[in-house]
Amino acid sequence: MNFKYLKFLLQSTNHHGVHSPFVYQFVTKCLYDKTYRSNIKNKDLKYLLKSINYFQSKTILSYKENEFLNEYILKVNDSIKIFNELKSDLKFDVVTLNHLESEEKKLQCFKTLLPNIDNDSILFFNHIYKNKTTQSIWEELKNHNHVTVTVDCFYFGFVFFRKEQVKQHFKIRV
Repeated sequence: MNFKYLKFLLQSTNHHGVHSPFVYQFVTKCLYDKTYRSNIKNKDLKYLLKSINYFQSKTILSYKENEFLNEYILKVNDSIKIFNELKSDLKFDVVTLNHLESEEKKLQCFKTLLPNIDNDSILFFNHIYKNKTTQSIWEELKNHNHVTVTVDCFYFGFVFFRKEQVKQHFKIRV
């Protein structure tokens, strides 16, 4: 077993250790939802699709490097609008920062998209513990002043920008 994963398991919790009503609902009704049926084996993609469905997302920013991801999203819900680049006047419900060509590009994309997110936007970040670079990017995201809630699921993480929420970071086993 990977040392990073073992450390994560020791520090993480399930829904019983969550004291935020918003995150508790997200974990129990989305991440732990057994009624959501999918034959997708890829954990990142499966939980991203569950989240898109749970939050009833309508606009998604998924960069060109994510063509296969975009196809899956449209199979689940063909009414979703997927954009491959920032549109200055558009707010995004979900932004995926996975499978970009470099880890540094994830952080650059995050900083440039801040005007295109709002209180209900979600940022999806995969491979948090892949290497030191991804871990440091995750830490920078968590500590950013616009970010209020993060949910670290080891393989991937969710970033929320809810102004009504106190800043909290959760490690959740899925």
